[in-house]
Amino acid sequence: MINLLHRLQKFLNFSETNPLTETDPVTYLRHRNQEQFIVVSLDNHDNILEKQLISIGTATHCIVHPRDVFRNAIHKNAYSIILYHNHPYNTPIPSVTDIQLTEQLTNAGTILNIQVKDHIIVTNETTISIKTLYPNLFS
Repeated sequence: MINLLHRLQKFLNFSETNPLTETDPVTYLRHRNQEQFIVVSLDNHDNILEKQLISIGTATHCIVHPRDVFRNAIHKNAYSIILYHNHPYNTPIPSVTDIQLTEQLTNAGTILNIQVKDHIIVTNETTISIKTLYPNLFS
């Protein structure tokens, strides 16, 4: 049992077996049948410090909390982050919950002095930038 928990922890913390280490978040999220949420932490020159899977949910939603989003960004001394999640049902339009979560995370980022650069929604065929649709959420 302990071995199983250790392997699961390694997977969720993006160990060597993490598929995100070899691919970009959009490619990873495309064609997934469950919503998943990824945070990419960046330094002050927009170099990637880390890609982290935060949550795996159901076909219609996943649970995301600011402390989980910013935990590794703080640990890595990130200057900014980019948020990614997929819509398995293939609708690129942000839901009300997507917009509310983006606002909550940008507010938390302001307090922590970690800029949220964008929140990207990925479907099987396209991507959409919440920042492009709602620039007032990002300051």
